[in-house]
Amino acid sequence: MLDRYGWQLGIGDPVTVHAPCGNPRCVHGAHGTVVDFGSEHLIVRLATAPLGHADETTVSIRPQHVEYGYAGLGPDPGPPAREGVSVTMPGLADACVQEAVAAGIADSVITAEQGAKLVAAWRNRAADESRP
Repeated sequence: MLDRYGWQLGIGDPVTVHAPCGNPRCVHGAHGTVVDFGSEHLIVRLATAPLGHADETTVSIRPQHVEYGYAGLGPDPGPPAREGVSVTMPGLADACVQEAVAAGIADSVITAEQGAKLVAAWRNRAADESRP
């Protein structure tokens, strides 16, 4: 499914709500993560919302009412948004690495063994960089 600007959305993608969706916590500017797809709607777990709603809520919303990414965040989005990003971004990065490796294997640029080594090396580096 595509967001309001035509960006392809996938499971785990961060999104910002740009229209009401019938749930009082699903208001313009709310941030969440795509967790599933319905026939015409996205299922989004909201992590933050304006007016102090910080508890998570899962809502169904039309894809044209969301924008990819956490739009409108300042330099310090606050703990709920930071925690959502820290959980989401490593998963997205890992998926991108796996997709790139799979494409390399499919196009015979690298072997499956080389691909496995690349993914392992990337995961080790990512784990090292995430340690304090």
